[in-house]
Amino acid sequence: MALPQRHARRLRLMAASDEAAHAAVPRLEDALRCASLPDAGARFMLVRRLSLGRIPAQGSTQSLARLIERRLDLQAVRWTEGAIGDARDASHVVFASAWHARVALARRLLRDHACTAWYWPLAVPGFRAAEDVAANLSAIARGLALSEEARVALPAWACALASDGLAPRLAAVLPEPFGVALVEQAGLRMRVPSSQGIGRDVSSSVRLPAWLDSVLDAGGGPVRQYADASAQVRGGTASMPSAGPALHLATPPMAKVPGSAATLGQQRAPADDGERGVDRVRALESATGSVDFEGPAVAIDAALGRATDVEPMAPAGGDRGEDFALLAAMPTRAAGLLFLLPVLDRLGLPRRAERAGGDAAAWTRAILCAVLDRLRLAADDPIRALVGDAAPLLPHALRGWLAELRGWLRRHAGIGLARLVLRPGGLGLTPTHADLHFGIDAVDLRVRRIGLDIDPGWLPWFGRVVTFHYGDAPRSP
Repeated sequence: MALPQRHARRLRLMAASDEAAHAAVPRLEDALRCASLPDAGARFMLVRRLSLGRIPAQGSTQSLARLIERRLDLQAVRWTEGAIGDARDASHVVFASAWHARVALARRLLRDHACTAWYWPLAVPGFRAAEDVAANLSAIARGLALSEEARVALPAWACALASDGLAPRLAAVLPEPFGVALVEQAGLRMRVPSSQGIGRDVSSSVRLPAWLDSVLDAGGGPVRQYADASAQVRGGTASMPSAGPALHLATPPMAKVPGSAATLGQQRAPADDGERGVDRVRALESATGSVDFEGPAVAIDAALGRATDVEPMAPAGGDRGEDFALLAAMPTRAAGLLFLLPVLDRLGLPRRAERAGGDAAAWTRAILCAVLDRLRLAADDPIRALVGDAAPLLPHALRGWLAELRGWLRRHAGIGLARLVLRPGGLGLTPTHADLHFGIDAVDLRVRRIGLDIDPGWLPWFGRVVTFHYGDAPRSP
């Protein structure tokens, strides 16, 4: 199961003493990690300031987590869709995923739109407002090419821009040697330019450089799967929707000091002046209450005192953005399908495909598709878009794989194929990630005991990052 990544840049405390400030820091850190927020496994949320008010001096981690949950509840604050524009005044910004933030920023840069809002440098590491378009686009593309899932993330990013007719401008901004290096770094193959690339919106009179043509050709599969799934949930045709769940940013490890899991400010506060019961400000720049979690997201203000309870923030109401509901996972009847990925790995599918000279990703999709067909899953279920309908394996080979899957599950888990696969949940899908969401009551000890719901992470032989999440029951968008 995936744990959400949360990072605070600074913490400002008012406390009666240095000791009280130091003691509060670990509890606030744990509370931020444990709070059930609407970012789990999908949305990429940035908060300019989170004011916790007066908190109990001996408050538990659980009570602080509940306080944070109330402050960031979907009904308590207005969330602004970051991809819509340059929302300078917004204090709570959401992107469908970090990948979508990179797409949105690149679109704005290529169209020469302003990118001065506070959240852009946090949403896209490497972005510098003072740099020119070429430097910033180079930083975005380089970051994608260096990511674990570069083989799908970079092509999908380029396809998203090409679908808006921005491919010629992208080719003009990024020099060809840099583009060739991107292709090599991402592990893609340089191909002869083609006029039939999926996801591009380029006039036949425009000749793209070979490196960009190669990147666009490589992006067809993930982009089409994502578009098909999004089209189902929207009830129409979608070439590259602007909303949908999941790319996790890699973040540096936290520095440690004795007694704390974060870096405390090195300056000491003045000695106690003898006045008791007076809260003193632990300012970020000058006192021990300041904490840097070394990552983007939220500035937290809190006062530490003798309060025994904290009133929840009143709901603000109002529109939270027409695309916000689309960030919810798409409901599927076969959320357990990807529990078969660890089984296929243990059965040696990647190695067997390589020995046979086949495409392991195509084999995997074909086997999963055969499972869904055998279980007679509806053709319009969103998880169908994840596996497609290609069949690179002969029927007798598919029957053999199904028999192996059933036998392995019976021997090691005591569960049948239908029992494992046909379970309700939510599918969050992007060109790079597949996130499966289950209600907390859906935990199955047979699955847990043999580790089938442990996050596989990046699977190069499947072409996606796969994660499993347990929490509130998935809701329809």
